[in-house]
Amino acid sequence: MSAESAMPAAAAGRTRASTRDRFYLGMTLAMAAVVLVGFTPTLFGRAAFAVPKMAGYLYLHGLVVASWYALLVAQATLVGRSNLALHRRLGWASLAYLVLIPLAGMGTQLAMPDRMLAAGADITPLAPLIENVFWLNAFSALQFIGFVTAALLLRRQ
Repeated sequence: MSAESAMPAAAAGRTRASTRDRFYLGMTLAMAAVVLVGFTPTLFGRAAFAVPKMAGYLYLHGLVVASWYALLVAQATLVGRSNLALHRRLGWASLAYLVLIPLAGMGTQLAMPDRMLAAGADITPLAPLIENVFWLNAFSALQFIGFVTAALLLRRQ
């Protein structure tokens, strides 16, 4: 293979990687936007909304999830800028989230029935829904652990 024929193949590989990196960054920004919009009334923009007082663990949950998405956006940006060395070093911070995200998510979800009862809701007819939400959250927590673990183990590839 001559140097001339290798150049277009290398350029095509960079274009594919560049397109893929832009896609990942775009999807990460879209997910972060959903989190921002979802948490704005109760966490980021409480002063602008008429919301009741929240338990401290709900603030912790919001902070953990929002900071995870901030890390995710930073990581996608670093890859998009080809700063893989910093991306890999910063990736070790995700180890903390391997524990924090499932704990914050499951803890918040497990406290939901008590919050509903305290608000005067009859949760008896909601029991099947609450159980389904629990199992969906448990499965999501396991997926999160698996994906973050895979990312850490495959970080050199």
